[in-house]
Amino acid sequence: MLDAPIKRSAGAPPSALPGMIGFGFLAIFAPAMYVMMVPAIIFSSHFSVVWLNSLLGAAVVWILLAVGAVLGPARYGKIWAIRVMRVMSYAAMAAYICALAWDFVLYFQVKPPDNQMCLWALLGFFFPLGICFWLLARALRREPWFDPAATPAQIGPSLGAPQEALRAAGLDESGRMPAEQRARTLAMGAPPRRWLCYVVPPYVAARLHRWGWFALMLPLCLVALVFAIIVPVRALVVYGFMGALADRFRALQLLRLDAARALPDEPPAHKPRRTRPAKG
Repeated sequence: MLDAPIKRSAGAPPSALPGMIGFGFLAIFAPAMYVMMVPAIIFSSHFSVVWLNSLLGAAVVWILLAVGAVLGPARYGKIWAIRVMRVMSYAAMAAYICALAWDFVLYFQVKPPDNQMCLWALLGFFFPLGICFWLLARALRREPWFDPAATPAQIGPSLGAPQEALRAAGLDESGRMPAEQRARTLAMGAPPRRWLCYVVPPYVAARLHRWGWFALMLPLCLVALVFAIIVPVRALVVYGFMGALADRFRALQLLRLDAARALPDEPPAHKPRRTRPAKG
């Protein structure tokens, strides 16, 4: 007898958000760019505005279909959409490796200075997609939301649920925290101002001791600098992504700080008094 299908509620936990961003760029945005880049390079001598308009239209249609028919239903808890996402993810990761290898081959085959376009493609396109590759691969390996067989208890509460905010802040359901965490929270103090999250997000991540995200935001700042020179709009997208993450870390620190200040101070432990042994 077959088991009943697992039903999921709408939404996803915050831990699945980086993987969904990686999927969006690597499996939805990148194939559209492949469709536009590969024919433009191979058939550059016969390329025309008509070709460009056709490829641009096909890329927009693909993005709309993938977002509306796969990513949207997956967010609303459709198990079949999660399965399709996994197949698309592995196909997109394989396509990225092939495209990256092809870019290296072109760089060494094309005579300079024409091969500089391959270097710009590596810095401005393949390097940012490499970060998305890592986010998606990490989510497929560790995040239960990307597993069609995962139960709602394994997935955890969705983004915006009250219990999710408490769990993400390291608190229990009553809003309490262990004594060691309370001491660390009070020692860390108030987080930086909110505008700093969107101006210098690596600084905010370091102040809040998010060292893993700090190490990831440093190369993203380099990517944003490259985008600011080539396509300034993309630089705003990268900085907006980092700023949103830093802003969330700041909100969690404020939640921890409020909970730590609301707890009463623990009385100091009294040492037992030594009693002299009775004589004789």
